[in-house]
Amino acid sequence: MKNQKRMLTLGFVCLALICCVNITFGDIEPPPGLSSGDTFHWVFITSTGRNALSSNIDDYNQFVQAAANASSLPVTGVQGIIHLGQANWCAIATTKTVDARDNIGDPSSPIFLLDGNLIASDEADLWDGSINHIINITELMTLYEGHPWVWTGSNSQGVAGVVNYPLRYCELGGSWYEPIMTGYWTSTGGSWVSAQCMWAAFGSGGPSGRYLWPLYAISEELTVSFSPPVANAGPDQTVEQDSYTGASVTLDGSASYDPDGDPLTYSWTWPGGSTSGVGPIIVLSPGTTTITLVVNDGALDSEPDTVDITVEDTTPPDVEVIFPIGGEALQDIVSLTAVADDWSGISDVYFYIREDDGSSGIPISTAYENIPATFASGQWEYSFDTTELPDGYYLVFAKAVDSSDNEGWSDIVPFSIRNWAVLELLPSSKSNKAGRTMPVKFSLRIAEAIDPAIPFVHNAQLEIKIFDASNLTTVLQTSVYGDTSKDYRINDMEELYITNFKTHKQPAVYLVEILRLNKNFLIGSFTFETVK
Repeated sequence: MKNQKRMLTLGFVCLALICCVNITFGDIEPPPGLSSGDTFHWVFITSTGRNALSSNIDDYNQFVQAAANASSLPVTGVQGIIHLGQANWCAIATTKTVDARDNIGDPSSPIFLLDGNLIASDEADLWDGSINHIINITELMTLYEGHPWVWTGSNSQGVAGVVNYPLRYCELGGSWYEPIMTGYWTSTGGSWVSAQCMWAAFGSGGPSGRYLWPLYAISEELTVSFSPPVANAGPDQTVEQDSYTGASVTLDGSASYDPDGDPLTYSWTWPGGSTSGVGPIIVLSPGTTTITLVVNDGALDSEPDTVDITVEDTTPPDVEVIFPIGGEALQDIVSLTAVADDWSGISDVYFYIREDDGSSGIPISTAYENIPATFASGQWEYSFDTTELPDGYYLVFAKAVDSSDNEGWSDIVPFSIRNWAVLELLPSSKSNKAGRTMPVKFSLRIAEAIDPAIPFVHNAQLEIKIFDASNLTTVLQTSVYGDTSKDYRINDMEELYITNFKTHKQPAVYLVEILRLNKNFLIGSFTFETVK
């Protein structure tokens, strides 16, 4: 039988006490086909028997109630009971003072065996001379297989005596010489309740005292009430964005349940979307989305349960400097270029230009830190005038910021700036006599290819080294900017750099190197020679 979540409401008096308790779920279920709010009765034949000596109807009611109480089978879907004994039961029996139809009340609802088979549609159908099915199921949900006789004391109309005979007789509790009416549980005709009167000729004490036969029991009226399933949408989740559209998320409704074990269907909804299944995979946009789960057991929906799922981006964006290429020498105005990518989108890219120190660089000034780039044609660019910085070795790298304010950094790219040209200016006399102290002169200008005006460069951060061209391992003189004889000076009027150098007594060829001070960056070089 398909499990159904039902609860039964108790509402029937059979000259006995009524008790009500809450219900859980179990193995005995309301009859199939009934809906919430429908009422019905259960009947069973007791698995044990008793005598029929008592004329007190309460004795028989208590007997069938005790049988129900002893049943250990749980009941499912019954409001107020968790096993049969928590319903009120009455004997379908007649004594000298109470008729069976009065004892069981007025059952206007259908009457069923515990296994769900219909016995009668109501009271009139029960007492019309036939029933729909033999009463052969006990309180233990077993088939009764004993002697066919059942104590009833009733005729087929639920009262004492033979039908259409005015005298009362054959009731339960008669004397040893009085007959007792029995029914056949194997019958669906009128003999189910009124089959044979047993007479005193059965022996000492009569049949009422000698034989222990079962009784029929009928429950109070019970009301079917469906018990809804319980939805559980799972714990709140925070997931990392893994695509441009958001993130793949696995929903989890596996903790939802049905009190009676009925199979569930799952319905998930959220703004702009819906899906089904116990653990569907969906894609959610960045941010927090509230998802509602409702489960259904085939009859009722659960109360909704919600789960908050937050899609966030904590992954730094990817960024790469694509110009300059590592080790490249730059001149004039160039476009520093980077590309950046991130699932949540790139909001900004910044360039950093630093002096090369073999590591992450030495900041030059704030003007060259966090330089905003402009997005164009799928890449980020900054127009960099290399002439603003001295020739030398530099580093450039980029920082990308995504829409979630995560920062990503590019690799460091080394490059050099080479805008300057060294123009040799030898003394006017071609006779550079060996052994003399002579002025070494040159001019430092922006290369003509960069600026046709070839403007003069005034730089007090240079280092001038002079070598014997035949022995470049030994520096003959090093000059820095200053006012001593070996220092260099700058004549802005004549646009010259000048230093004094004591030549060898023997004619020689000399190499002059001009470098960035302490940067080991060679700006340019030239040679001169002396004669006798």
